[in-house]
Amino acid sequence: MHPDLNSITHLVQLALTPAFLLSGIGAVLAVLSARLTRVVDRSHQIEDRIRLGTQEKTYIEDLQILDRRCNAIHLALYFCTFSAFCICAIICMIYIGKLYFDSSATGVVVGWLFAISMSSLTISLFLLMQEIRICAQCIRVNVKNL
Repeated sequence: MHPDLNSITHLVQLALTPAFLLSGIGAVLAVLSARLTRVVDRSHQIEDRIRLGTQEKTYIEDLQILDRRCNAIHLALYFCTFSAFCICAIICMIYIGKLYFDSSATGVVVGWLFAISMSSLTISLFLLMQEIRICAQCIRVNVKNL
């Protein structure tokens, strides 16, 4: 069975929407990676200061906060990456389903994958908000101590 040019054009149009979503997820992944890099760099600075033996108690508290931030970012990265994986699977299913399978069965799979992808992305964004909240609380505490 060879699909005609109109059905192939429609198929490409169907696959473009998830591809745009994938680029948005890529932007979220870039933000998360940048935040993780900052946390890791800051923790290395603090560990160097602890080795020098200056204000160890304060620095250990800072490391504990950075550890909480790091855990939130790691989880957000996992969920965001899983969301991107689901979007890639949706794009594959659109092509494979249109060419080889019953479109109603494919529609159900695509629907479930989309719901799972959006749930994972929502959890990822929630974890990003949690990490930002941890960071903001740390700033408020430091201002009060001045």
